[in-house]
Amino acid sequence: MDRAPAKVKRGTRRAKARPSHVPDGGLRIGRSNIILLGLAVAAIGIGFISLAMGSTTLSAILLVGGYLGLVPWAILAKARPDSKPANDM
Repeated sequence: MDRAPAKVKRGTRRAKARPSHVPDGGLRIGRSNIILLGLAVAAIGIGFISLAMGSTTLSAILLVGGYLGLVPWAILAKARPDSKPANDM
């Protein structure tokens, strides 16, 4: 009663089916978001320049406004329905 060795199939795993629509995370970046981010970078840059020149009050206002106001607004602002996505510019 000699048995033949069992055949081992290798490399026959099937790939898992992927959903046809993968969610994008919900962040839509439009032209208004890019403009707001540019304003934030400008405010932060001017804030650091004014800090180097010695104007602590103006620099504090610009830095806090840029970091805590404009950057979150640029990230979280929803694109308007009539605005074009950033990659269509």
